[in-house]
Amino acid sequence: MITKKEVIENKDLLFQYLAQSNDWSYNIDKAIEESLEFGECLVKIKTKNRNNPKRPDLNEAIKEYGDVMMRGLIALITLFPNHSPEDLTEEVFTHIDKKISNLYNHMINNDYELGL
Repeated sequence: MITKKEVIENKDLLFQYLAQSNDWSYNIDKAIEESLEFGECLVKIKTKNRNNPKRPDLNEAIKEYGDVMMRGLIALITLFPNHSPEDLTEEVFTHIDKKISNLYNHMINNDYELGL
């Protein structure tokens, strides 16, 4: 178990510390919460008039996505405690690379008329 003292000395251990010290359910709930906040931000950007004060600034979407990435990684560390954050991140980017290749192939083959 990583200690708070170790995290203070090496902030790279923070995600692992949070995954270990927070309740399993809390870590999953936080990832869900941040995902919903990101989605809500995008919906408001899309549906609210530009002059509406309730419409978030576009930069808010970047912040919310960062929160999703952070809490998502903590959730993954919680779900896969025997994997390092680096290994999990690499697996995520490997999946993204595969997704990009699939989308690219669909584009070349004109598989989708209404968008990819």
